[in-house]
Amino acid sequence: MIKTGTISYFFRDQKGLERAFDSISWSPNPTIWSAGCSAGQEPYTIAIMLAESLSVWKFKNLRIFATDIVEKFEERIKKGVYSEREVNAVKTNKENKWLFEKYFNISNDGSYEVMPEIRNKVFFAIHDVLADEPISDNFDMISCKNVFEYFNVEEKQRVYKKFYNALKPGGVLIIDPKQRNKEFEAPTNLFLRICKDCVERVYRKR
Repeated sequence: MIKTGTISYFFRDQKGLERAFDSISWSPNPTIWSAGCSAGQEPYTIAIMLAESLSVWKFKNLRIFATDIVEKFEERIKKGVYSEREVNAVKTNKENKWLFEKYFNISNDGSYEVMPEIRNKVFFAIHDVLADEPISDNFDMISCKNVFEYFNVEEKQRVYKKFYNALKPGGVLIIDPKQRNKEFEAPTNLFLRICKDCVERVYRKR
């Protein structure tokens, strides 16, 4: 069993997500897998960004499957409640402050709650990306930011193969842009890097 990272934050790798979204031919019922989702900041960021960019109909049909092997994240994600420290980066960011004000409610205890229309798009499940089979084989996109650093080379290749099988034809994979070493690169027989000269790590299924 591999423990995923617990350090995440809202609007992490925003440019990479925007590049990924622009590269996708969205299906009528968009489905996304946030693998190793930690406490939910990544899937909720994806939901907020897509609320602003997808058509009303496609957003209505959007489903984001957030998975992790850490059981304690389940209740946090379902509640969608975060401390001021956890939301401070987006709350104080000039570019995204309006999104914070639109999609978060402040509670009486000073915590911040993700709005129901965003929470209702995210579904949590316990899942081990290394040991378990993918939960679907028709995802438009997979985001995996917190787990590759814990895998050896052979394990990385196994997970990439699983992600390949889980994506629909032409589906998109995004990983942490900080994972720049060659050992983190997606296998070229499975994925095509969308922008080789960019910092972002965004790939299309071949």
